[in-house]
Amino acid sequence: MAMGVLSVMPDVSSPAESRNAGTAIQVGIVDGAVAPGQVSALGSLFPVFKFETLLDWPNLTSRHHHILVAAVDANLPDSVSRAIQRLQLLLPLRRVLVLLHNFNTPAASLLADTGATVLRAPAGEGALALAQSKHLNALRRLSVANNGLTHLGRDLLLGRFGRDRVLA
Repeated sequence: MAMGVLSVMPDVSSPAESRNAGTAIQVGIVDGAVAPGQVSALGSLFPVFKFETLLDWPNLTSRHHHILVAAVDANLPDSVSRAIQRLQLLLPLRRVLVLLHNFNTPAASLLADTGATVLRAPAGEGALALAQSKHLNALRRLSVANNGLTHLGRDLLLGRFGRDRVLA
């Protein structure tokens, strides 16, 4: 009997994280980018993820999602151009997985150059799981780095180091 990829992959989130709603990672899936069955499989593999279906790409003022999953058609130059413009706005704030229909190397390269993770669409559950695991690990590293910078910034603002030590 063959095992599915998702059944043998390790759970990368701790039980404490999955129970703590404050640590939930918000994943926005633009409508139609991923099949509902794949979302369910990813949800069981990554209990720390909270999935939400979006009607369209979010803008900067919309509800924050840590990870965005969207589909782009490489045969439609306007679709690729719009995606690149959106990615340039969103990527400093979010991790983005682009599922590229009618995959071609020039379109994939343009999208990847913005910082997005690009997969050929339709992507299998294993590829989606690996991409989401990569994003989860990147978010954890960013969280640790930001906490360190946040504490340093707060200390500097409060003057805890003293003027001479800050300027030295």
